[in-house]
Amino acid sequence: MKNKYFASIIGFIILFLGFIIVILQYSNRNTEEDGRLKIGLVLNGTHDDGGMSQIHYDPLYDIVKKRDMVLEYYENVPYDSTAGDILEELVDDGCRFIVVNSAYYERYARDVSNRHPDVCFVCFYGKSYKNNFLVFSGRLYQAHYLTGIAAGLQTDSGKIGFYSENMDRMLICGVNAFTLGVKRANPYADVILKYKNGKEDSDNVRELKDEYNIDILACDGDSDKPLRTAEELGIGTIGIHLDNCSSYPDTYLTAAVWDFHSFYDEQIKNCEEGVFRGENLILGIDEDAVDIAPLTENAKEGIEEKISLERELLKSRKTDVFYGPIYDRNGEERVFSGESMPDREVFYNQNWYVSGVKIDE
Repeated sequence: MKNKYFASIIGFIILFLGFIIVILQYSNRNTEEDGRLKIGLVLNGTHDDGGMSQIHYDPLYDIVKKRDMVLEYYENVPYDSTAGDILEELVDDGCRFIVVNSAYYERYARDVSNRHPDVCFVCFYGKSYKNNFLVFSGRLYQAHYLTGIAAGLQTDSGKIGFYSENMDRMLICGVNAFTLGVKRANPYADVILKYKNGKEDSDNVRELKDEYNIDILACDGDSDKPLRTAEELGIGTIGIHLDNCSSYPDTYLTAAVWDFHSFYDEQIKNCEEGVFRGENLILGIDEDAVDIAPLTENAKEGIEEKISLERELLKSRKTDVFYGPIYDRNGEERVFSGESMPDREVFYNQNWYVSGVKIDE
């Protein structure tokens, strides 16, 4: 009798637990399918890398928190078919707005977008668009120009280092704009360009210091790692992508930064409302997508006033960075007086360096 009673109790407990599990499963499914937009994000680095991945993660994270959405992201995704598999998984998980933060993912994102025309895809620095596939880039060179002005006014040695991970044409555009800013502020200063060339970042920065006596370092690439060594050596630092001033309290001056909050907010709303469309967008300082970070206390007096004046001219479109006359290192006039280089030329056809760039080889 006791055994039967005990068995009944156990049976009741099992049924009760099974009922609870069903409820929990149903509740979880409801959470995923309760009408909230689910956003997917594929990153080539970590979400908190202080650089190219974080500039996408931060605004999307802020938006989903503010608007009660869901964000699913993958970090350190390789540039191969793995990216395509992950994108398919994001679609299967219910993501209806998906971002990839590098043009190296474009071919895989495009293939997945072809199979899922009801999903909105966004590719940073992608080259071609279609109905549900939007590509966008930005005029970060405008911010590079402003940071160049700051560097030209700040330097004492007249030797400013610019460290780049590779010889990409977009990076050439950045160092050219930076140098134009330096020369506008200080015609006697030089910018020494050094590429990674398979060496450690720290070794390259030390070589710039030892060989050229640079007193300021700017960089372009996916992260701000070179600035760590510059801080150790007491070299003034200019950041890239995000304002990381708290990481370099003794040397940091400013940074060329992105801000995609407004852009992503608008595109997510378009996706929700069914009016999202593929296009090729180029965002600039007048859309608040790029800017110069606030100058720190390490900057000399008077720099802020001059930066503010140049910044307002760029925002009002009364002038632009690549406005002639501009000469290359061989003295050839590349942009004639009174002319401005169009975006396509700026981004894709700059395979030359402006006068004032010295390349460490």
